[in-house]
Amino acid sequence: MICGPDGTVLKFLRDDYQIANTLNKQPGFTELFPDDFAERALAMLDEIRGKSASFNWEFPLKGFDNHRSFRFAGIYSAETIILVAGESTEEVNQF
Repeated sequence: MICGPDGTVLKFLRDDYQIANTLNKQPGFTELFPDDFAERALAMLDEIRGKSASFNWEFPLKGFDNHRSFRFAGIYSAETIILVAGESTEEVNQF
C-alpha cells in the first residue's frame, strides 16, 4: 500500500486480503489495526520516516482473528511510505 508521510492510506497496489473493502476512504494506517495496536503502528511509521525503512513488524488486522498476525515492512522515499504485508516474513520478502 502507499501512504502519505502522515500515514494516510492513499492507495492499495495489491490487496489479496480485501482489506480496502473494510475501510473508509483514505484511512490512517493505524485504522487497519485493533485499537490497542495503534501506538505500535505509529512507532513503525516513525521508524520508517526516521530510518527510510523498517522491517519485520507484526500486527493483527481489524476484521481478522487476533491470533492471525501479518508481517509488515516499509520504505520511505519522495515523501511517500510504501508498505508491504504478508502472513509470513518470506511472503513479505517476495516483494
